[in-house]
Amino acid sequence: MIKKILTITGASGVGKSTLEKRLLKHYGGGRVRTITTRPPRPGETDADYDFQTLESLAKRTDLLWNVPIHGHRYCVAMSEFDKASKETNGLVFVCITPERHEFLAERFEDAGVQCIPIHLVHPGDEELARRLKTRGEADDAIARRLADSVEFEKTATQVANLHRIPPVSPEEVFQIVLRLIEATP
Repeated sequence: MIKKILTITGASGVGKSTLEKRLLKHYGGGRVRTITTRPPRPGETDADYDFQTLESLAKRTDLLWNVPIHGHRYCVAMSEFDKASKETNGLVFVCITPERHEFLAERFEDAGVQCIPIHLVHPGDEELARRLKTRGEADDAIARRLADSVEFEKTATQVANLHRIPPVSPEEVFQIVLRLIEATP
């Protein structure tokens, strides 16, 4: 049974996947896998994302949402929440877009689930561009993602009760998140 949902947002390259991997290692499960129509990046597997075609995605009936990001679709299925809750002691975590924090809080409110919304703050264009380049992004994609990051930051400032985590080391981010999880009843 789900007791807490940690929702993670931030622009491409801010460290969402790094945080998810640390949480997965620490808790031994609980990650809600995102469905996407984009192709895998080098080194990514089906454990990272549920890679699907637009055609297969159109046949799904269990999607909580289906949003366009950078020319691809990103979705979350209720079945993934059920699966993740069986892998851990009640904490699940998911990377989402900023406006989905409130949706999930409302969706699980009647079940008594506590939502912990966090946002990893943009580290600055130069650092973000360096990270995106390191993972193999093309220059035009980097420019697009930098422009989109402005919108992510703007949207994040409008979300109630959002914990904004500054651009610090991955270890510091992880420790801040652990404290937030422990402080939530």
